[in-house]
Amino acid sequence: MGTSSQLNIPIVSNLTNLPASIDAVTIASTTCTKCWQGQLIATYDSTVQPSGPSALILTVQPNTLYALYASAFAVDPHKSKTPWPYM
Repeated sequence: MGTSSQLNIPIVSNLTNLPASIDAVTIASTTCTKCWQGQLIATYDSTVQPSGPSALILTVQPNTLYALYASAFAVDPHKSKTPWPYM
């Protein structure tokens, strides 16, 4: 099984002299929901200062065996358009 890791995504506000506020962050896997274990956790500063450094930190733990299984493929000879065995 995979170990958890943190992804650091920089956030920059281009608003002049006006801080931006982050109200909520929602994280969801759209292509392989079972490829992740536990919750995907987001940590962030709620206020992003103009031109100041800020970051969205995601803590994720991959389910490596399931992800490997999900990315592998199997050929089903019954669904093939070519007769089996090849003639």
